[in-house]
Amino acid sequence: MPDAAFLWLPIGDDDRFTSHDLISEPRMVALCPGHPLAARTELRIADLANEPIVGPRAGMPPAVVRFWFIDPRPDGTPAIFGPEGRTPEECLQLVAAGRGSWIAPASTATYFAFPKLVWLPLVDAEPLRLALMWPRRSASPLLDLLLRESRRIVRPCTPAAVAAASRS
Repeated sequence: MPDAAFLWLPIGDDDRFTSHDLISEPRMVALCPGHPLAARTELRIADLANEPIVGPRAGMPPAVVRFWFIDPRPDGTPAIFGPEGRTPEECLQLVAAGRGSWIAPASTATYFAFPKLVWLPLVDAEPLRLALMWPRRSASPLLDLLLRESRRIVRPCTPAAVAAASRS
């Protein structure tokens, strides 16, 4: 088991770990360029009503899947689950192939600059939180230093940063 990990929350109810939030980022939606929604400048959850959403599901607690897929939607309708992508790269390939859209943290859009995609902010969705986590019983003296330095250097990504990265 690693000493510590950076994870997007939630991961489910697991009292074996200590979690320390580092940043909060807006959710972005990846679309293929020919998608009818791709010409917009932003999206709302209701815009995804008929859109299959790709992403990982296998082995994840149901509450975590519901959170990431925004299921049910605020109006009570269920999300449409598209093909399962187990990794960010698989999700991006599925979106580029027109098999669905993917909801991800804003920084994902800058880290995985994929020329065959359009990224739009999902303006009415709850932000995503990145945390530093470690086993509750861990006694490593370096964990406090890692947490302090992580909080010092980590900066959230914004939709404006995503737009700038897509132009470069």
